[in-house]
Amino acid sequence: MRSAPKPWTKYFLVYWAIAAILLYLSWNVIPQRFFDVMGFYMASTFVVVIIVIFREQRYFMKYLKNTYLKKWEEVTSVPSLGMGPGGRNSFRVIGFVYSDDNYDDPILMGLKNNFKKIIPWALVVPVSHVGLMLFLVYVGVLHKA
Repeated sequence: MRSAPKPWTKYFLVYWAIAAILLYLSWNVIPQRFFDVMGFYMASTFVVVIIVIFREQRYFMKYLKNTYLKKWEEVTSVPSLGMGPGGRNSFRVIGFVYSDDNYDDPILMGLKNNFKKIIPWALVVPVSHVGLMLFLVYVGVLHKA
């Protein structure tokens, strides 16, 4: 790997924008099918963001393991539970991603930046789903009144 692969964050954002536009249009054009479209919107945006997260994390962890084995062992271990390297320890991985420790490696820096770009969206998507559900409950209550 000579350089970090291009992040998929922009593809996710384009998909999310298209899905949001379709959701809005379905509200105005075919209101009786809105809940079907909303379910598709929620499921698909969640699945797409998970796919992008897994991709970015896979490239990052594979490069870290192949290039900096000691650091990979450190971030994938959970010593308090007696779990050795190779496990999942998201807190340590996220801590390393946001640390300034790049080993002066431009590829590692690029992979960390790719990973940093998708983490906020992993939080925004579920929050937007909750907001959407609250909005629909509000609209449903107004409709019944």
